[in-house]
Amino acid sequence: MNSFSILIITANRSKLLQRCLQSLLPHQEKMGFDIHVIVNGDDSETSLLLKNSFPKIKSKTIKKTNPGEARNLGAVDIESEYLFFLDDDTILPFDYFDQIKKIFEENENLEIFGGPDANYPNSNNWEKALSIALKSPLATANTRYRHRTDLEPNTSSEKKLILCNMWIKNSLLKNGLKFDHRFFRNEENVLIHQAKKQGIKTHYFPRLFVYHKRRASTWQLFRAVMLSGSGRLRSFFFYPSSFDPIYFVPFLFTTYIFLLMAFETSFLLKLPLLAYLALNLFFSWNLSKNKRNTLFMLRVSYIQFIINFAYGFGFYLELINRLTSKVRFR
Repeated sequence: MNSFSILIITANRSKLLQRCLQSLLPHQEKMGFDIHVIVNGDDSETSLLLKNSFPKIKSKTIKKTNPGEARNLGAVDIESEYLFFLDDDTILPFDYFDQIKKIFEENENLEIFGGPDANYPNSNNWEKALSIALKSPLATANTRYRHRTDLEPNTSSEKKLILCNMWIKNSLLKNGLKFDHRFFRNEENVLIHQAKKQGIKTHYFPRLFVYHKRRASTWQLFRAVMLSGSGRLRSFFFYPSSFDPIYFVPFLFTTYIFLLMAFETSFLLKLPLLAYLALNLFFSWNLSKNKRNTLFMLRVSYIQFIINFAYGFGFYLELINRLTSKVRFR
């Protein structure tokens, strides 16, 4: 079995971190891995939790920085063959490491690999609806594969891998592959883009999933998706070869909504909105029809709209940021 260490970056989410660590500890002795927790900024509650409840876990507090740079700092002193990057708001299925053993037995020379996320146990209806919306091609386009466990293993790109559940061969990090510190979100997209340009292979294993806590409110979802949109546009500026026109569709959609709100328009100009609503309802129904609950379907529809609009809004924020070089949205 290949040696590995688990690296978790945390900040002010002690209860979620506690559940995450509790899902790891039953497997630690059998699998022989180390757990490294980086507390990103001053967080006395988390530091106290780690000291009192998890004294054997390796942890340290660093000066507040963005998550990508925190991961770079956390990886410096780890010598295991692989690093498993895990988010503090995830928990692992009990058979996760059985899947890992199988993957290592069946695949040689893995460099970067991972799997999707799935709905967190005991989620409320909002979180369940969000998990379903994230699988919609209308809401998340090609990145919907990050949230599906029903596919076949294959080589992949950043469209399928997600940083809350990602394995990287440590020698790649030791030899210069890093998370770009200029990105608050989308840092894994940039890292994988850089890796692919270097000929590094990435693999996606859909049954290697983690349970991931969803955003608990409209504002939390809007902010997270907005920052993802901002990060995506930023990646096009810094890494032009990563450009993909599909990510401009939400920007055009948000622009269209702004124009409808600002000006009186004819019925003809409102037809695209009606077409969007019909498409939205179709995907919402198709993804949630087994629930047989109209309110749940409408919630999925609402979430899809929020994702589309917020992602496009993030493009506007990044454009303003680029044009003024003074505005900061962090």
